[in-house]
Amino acid sequence: MTGINFWAAIVAGLAGFGVGGLWYSPFAFAKPWAKLVGFDPKSPGGYPMPVAMAGAAALSVVAAIIFAIFLGPHPSFGFAVGAGLAAGIGWIGTSILTNGLFQRLPLELMLINIGNHVAQFLVFGIILGLWH
Repeated sequence: MTGINFWAAIVAGLAGFGVGGLWYSPFAFAKPWAKLVGFDPKSPGGYPMPVAMAGAAALSVVAAIIFAIFLGPHPSFGFAVGAGLAAGIGWIGTSILTNGLFQRLPLELMLINIGNHVAQFLVFGIILGLWH
């Protein structure tokens, strides 16, 4: 853990959270995602939106810090980006697909969610690979 740039990891985590905000926005996949999960933002229930947003931001920062620890201090840009893609596709993507198969989720929903995480970890890799 020595030598990890925690500021870079925190910024990467917040940037990754921002990617999710764009990914699930009306400009990208909000409508198909909401339809596939039966989500109505006007309907009561679940967590209040500020709690969900704060929790997602905090968890993204935790994920980025853990990813920074995995990368080690001063990772090369190529390694960090490649590891981000590998984590997003190879670990998170396959895990989402495995769960989704047993939950009988629509493939489109799984691909939307996987794409978000691939983009998130790609952003983590870019920031952590550039900011030493």
